[in-house]
Amino acid sequence: YVLRANGGQWMMAMVFSPDNSVVLEIVGLTDGQPLVRSDLRQPFWQGSLPATQDYSVKAVSTTGATVYTLQVIIPERVEFATGAVSATRQGNLEPWQAHDYLLAALLAALQGQTMTVTIQSAEDKVLLEIYGVDDGQPLARVPMGLTTWTGVLPAAQDYAVKAVCMSETATSYQIEFTIQ
Repeated sequence: YVLRANGGQWMMAMVFSPDNSVVLEIVGLTDGQPLVRSDLRQPFWQGSLPATQDYSVKAVSTTGATVYTLQVIIPERVEFATGAVSATRQGNLEPWQAHDYLLAALLAALQGQTMTVTIQSAEDKVLLEIYGVDDGQPLARVPMGLTTWTGVLPAAQDYAVKAVCMSETATSYQIEFTIQ
């Protein structure tokens, strides 16, 4: 698979297979720089992309033919205006789809601060998922059915926030991020 992405964007790639025999290989096509090689046998990679270019993302089987699911996420970075403690975004989601956001530690999300994330949608059909990017610790998960989450951030790291449509019809939403 080939995708185009900008330098400095955060990317997460993961591959799943029934026997965990599929691993990732990601290479910048312009500079030839590998982000992860298949010989490292990693099914997950995340990091800041080094350059604006096309990237080759391969799912490589270590045992032969098998089925797999490959997921690549490039979240929308949320930046607060100078002096602001909140930011708002609006969006539309197709049925059962999600939109990913990233709150970067250097910009907003620091250990000990209180973060509130609120999603408003028709009939509360868009739910929250929030987790630490470095430690993977979930703060809110879709099965919890939350449209608002408030809590003290446990670590100085980037935080991923996902808006997930739990409707059989397209749904518009507004999401507000507050960190104090």
